[in-house]
Amino acid sequence: MADRKVANIWYFFEQTDSADSQRCRLCRKTIIIKGRSTFSLKRHMDKIHPGVSIERTAKEGEHHEGSKSDTAPPTTTTPSSSSSKESVQKSMKSFVNVFKPLSTANKKVIDRKLLYVFCNHALPFRLVEEHDVKDLFATLCPNYSLPSRKTLGDTMLSVEYEDVLAKVQCYFSNAYSVCLTTDGWTDINNQSYLAATAHFIHEPDCKIKSLLLECGPFDEKHSSENIANWLNSIMDKFKITDKVCAIVTDNASNMKFYVNKDPVISSLALLGIKNNLKDKDWKIIEESSNILKFFDLITKEVSSEKTITLSKIKVIANLIETKLNTFKQNSNFTIGVERLIQNLCNGLEEKFTYINCLTVLKATILDPRFKKEGIENETDFDRSYKSLIEDMKKINSTDTSHSESTQDTVTVEKSVTESIWEDFDTKRKQKASVSLIKRSNNLELDNYLAEPFLKRTEDPLLWWHINKMVYPTLFKIMLGKLCIPASSVPCERVFSKAAEIESEKRNRLKSEKSLPLKTLHNLHN
Repeated sequence: MADRKVANIWYFFEQTDSADSQRCRLCRKTIIIKGRSTFSLKRHMDKIHPGVSIERTAKEGEHHEGSKSDTAPPTTTTPSSSSSKESVQKSMKSFVNVFKPLSTANKKVIDRKLLYVFCNHALPFRLVEEHDVKDLFATLCPNYSLPSRKTLGDTMLSVEYEDVLAKVQCYFSNAYSVCLTTDGWTDINNQSYLAATAHFIHEPDCKIKSLLLECGPFDEKHSSENIANWLNSIMDKFKITDKVCAIVTDNASNMKFYVNKDPVISSLALLGIKNNLKDKDWKIIEESSNILKFFDLITKEVSSEKTITLSKIKVIANLIETKLNTFKQNSNFTIGVERLIQNLCNGLEEKFTYINCLTVLKATILDPRFKKEGIENETDFDRSYKSLIEDMKKINSTDTSHSESTQDTVTVEKSVTESIWEDFDTKRKQKASVSLIKRSNNLELDNYLAEPFLKRTEDPLLWWHINKMVYPTLFKIMLGKLCIPASSVPCERVFSKAAEIESEKRNRLKSEKSLPLKTLHNLHN
C-alpha cells in the first residue's frame, strides 16, 4: 500500500529527544505538541515567521515519504526501502515558494512609509531599482513588491503632496493669525530661489506650528514690488490674506566663535595661509571670544522655531546693551577689542531699531514671563498699554454688534411723546455700553498684569492655554502677536534642507518635483 503524503509543516521542524516536542529549523525554538497535532506548529509559523511560505519545497534530502498519517512527523527511511518505492510526480508548487500577497491596505502603508524615508533623508528615487535594495526587500518581506522609480517619484509623491496641502489648508482655516517669513537662495546651478514659511499658534493646544508654503525658482528681478506680488500670490493660494499679521525678513548671518587655538590653526592650514599669529594676536582672539560668546547665545535664543521669540527680543537687547556697557568700562582690554566693543554697540543701535515698535512692545507685555518688566521705558509701556486697550475695544465691539444683531427685537407701540425721546435714550445706551466695555477691558488687562510672573524657563503658551477663558480678549490678541518669529531663520533652514535634496548628483531635479520633496522633508524634520 502506498504511503500517504507528509504535511508540509513538518519540513520546518525536527524531532527532539522528547516525543512530545519539535524544534523549529528556522529559530531553533522548541514547540510542545499535543496528540501529534500540527496546530502548535502552524501557530508558531504564523506568529514568528509570517513571511515564510509553508508550501512544500523540492529540496533534495527533505523528502520524507513513508509516514502513516499526513499529520504525523516524517520518518527516516533506509536507502534500500526508498529505492524500491515508486517515484511521485512533482507539482509546480514544489519548485517555487508561494507567498500570500499583501492586502491593498498594508501595501499602501508600506509604500507611504517608504516614500517618507526617501523624502526625509533626501534619497534619490533610483535606489528602488538597485539590485541590492530589491534583494534586501525580498529578504525582509518577500510578498511585498517595490514600486518603480516613476511610481514613487511621480504618482505617489504627487498624491501625498496633495494630501499635505489639504491638511495645511485645514490648519489655516482654524488659525486666528499667521506670520510669514521669506528669504532667497541660489542653488548649485546658479538658479535663484525664494521660499516662504508660515508660523501660527494652533489654538486647541497652544503650540507653535511652522509650515513650508513655497520654495521655488524666482527668475524675476529681486525688487520689493516683485517679491510683494509673489507673496500676495502665495497668500491668495492658501487663502490667508486676511490672517497674515506680519512678514519677517532677515539678511543677517549667524556667527560662531571658538576659544581654542587648534581650530584656528587648522583652518589657516586648510586655507593655505601661513600662521603668523603672535601672542598679542592670540590675546585679542581670546578676549574677543569672551565677548562674542554672548552673541552666540542670543543667536540660538532668537533662532528657535518651536518656541516664541519676538517677546524676548527687547529683553535680550537690553541685557546685551548692559553687558557691552560693562565691557566698555573695563580698561583691561586691548585697543583692538575696545574698538570691537564700540562697533558692536553701534551695530546694536542700527539692527534693533524696531524693538520699540508697538508689535514688539505688545508681544513683550503679553508674555507672562516679562509683562511690564520687559519694558524699561515708562513711555513705551504707556503707549503699548493704550494700544492694547484699543485692540480690545475693536474685538469686543465686533462681538457686541454681532450679539445685538442676533437678539430678538420686541416691537412696542410708542406714543408721540415717547418717540421724541428715542434719540436721547439711544445715545445714552450707546455711551453706557462704551463705558462698560472700556471698564471691562481695563479690568481684564490690569488683572492680567497683576498676575504673578511666570518662570523664565516655563512655557508661556501653556500658561495662555490654561488661562484663555480668564482673559479671552487678550488671548485673541496674543494669537496674533506671539506667533511672529524674531528673525527669518526658519526660512533659511528651508534652504539648508533644500541643499541636501538638490545635491550634485540630483542637480537636474525639476521644480514640480522639488517643491513636494521639500514640503514633505520639512514637514517631518
